[in-house]
Amino acid sequence: MEELNKREKELFISYGSAASEAMFDFPCHFFQIPTSTGFIAYRIQFTCAIILGDPICQVDERMALMQAFHQYCNKLNMRIVYISVSATYAKMLQKDCKVLMEVCEEIFFDPQINPLIANHRLEHRFNKAIQHGLTFHEYIPLNQEIENSLLEIGVKWNKAIKGSHVYIGHLNFFESYIGKRWFYVKDGTQIISMIMLSKLEAQGGWYLKFLITLPKVFRETSEFAMVSLLKTLRNENCRFLTKGMIPLDCMGEIKGLSFFSNQFINYIYKIIGFIFKFKKRKAYWQRYHPKSVPTYLAFSNSKIGLNEIRALMNVFKMKL
Repeated sequence: MEELNKREKELFISYGSAASEAMFDFPCHFFQIPTSTGFIAYRIQFTCAIILGDPICQVDERMALMQAFHQYCNKLNMRIVYISVSATYAKMLQKDCKVLMEVCEEIFFDPQINPLIANHRLEHRFNKAIQHGLTFHEYIPLNQEIENSLLEIGVKWNKAIKGSHVYIGHLNFFESYIGKRWFYVKDGTQIISMIMLSKLEAQGGWYLKFLITLPKVFRETSEFAMVSLLKTLRNENCRFLTKGMIPLDCMGEIKGLSFFSNQFINYIYKIIGFIFKFKKRKAYWQRYHPKSVPTYLAFSNSKIGLNEIRALMNVFKMKL
């Protein structure tokens, strides 16, 4: 397979975060300056520059890269919207972005902590899966038959989703082999679940981009896959696995809006959270004892207009 954007993918492995991995799901522009080793990946939507995550560069280069990018966007009369930036980078943006909103949290796990020790219900489900005969495997490229089976799981899983949901990425499991790992669960000879990881060297671990299970398979399959993955990483002395961004039940810190705008945004967010079941999305991951840190939306303009809203809706694919 021909690797596109090979340099950008290698830099992502070195400096990227879970949020910024989504830049490879869509055509992006890459902003660079001579004094920085990295770049800012952005999409242009409705005259807005949309950035997913922090800049892909060394920490001490962020400020210069960010300021150069903002000057570039100002010249082109483009507004800027950051999605899921870290608290550290959000502080750097305070002078250049008029509005900051804490709407998500990044949840992550320490694989050295065995979730079975403190969760006897999870331990029972895991042992039940073993007794049933489920087995856990790592996929080592290249095997077209296995790849086709894993892709088919994605297709069937996507068709089986019912109700409202929000997503950013695409089910392009094998768009790139750089910095990726795949695992799968078998029930007898049938592959029934798959996992895809992306390497994050800056965090010393991995991003769990996909954990997908076929509909109508053995009930404990998903738990078996996750516990087996944590065990595999534990045996490799890994200390970091992130699931990425999960919406907060209620909005957190908001800066740059009036009292009435603040109240209105909170009201709208509660409605969205109810429709898309934000609480339920987080509940599954709690059984694996995650930790979390806040992430932010940031807007360069003090007034969030129709273009920003349309741009966000275009990035966050919403299915009702």
